[in-house]
Amino acid sequence: MSRCPATVSRLMVVGYNPGLEALLVWLLPTASLVLVELDGSWSSVGQGSGRLVELVTPRQLS
Repeated sequence: MSRCPATVSRLMVVGYNPGLEALLVWLLPTASLVLVELDGSWSSVGQGSGRLVELVTPRQLS
């Protein structure tokens, strides 16, 4: 994300790797969608720079 140009206002991060998977399994149900608003530019993204706006779980979609 830190390499994303400042002109980009929205970014979708999709990933699968052991570290990301372990964190998300601990935090979220499988196949969840999370909307996070960030303060500042992409290059300044770090711990505490975002806030959860919306969480959609598969159960909510059925």
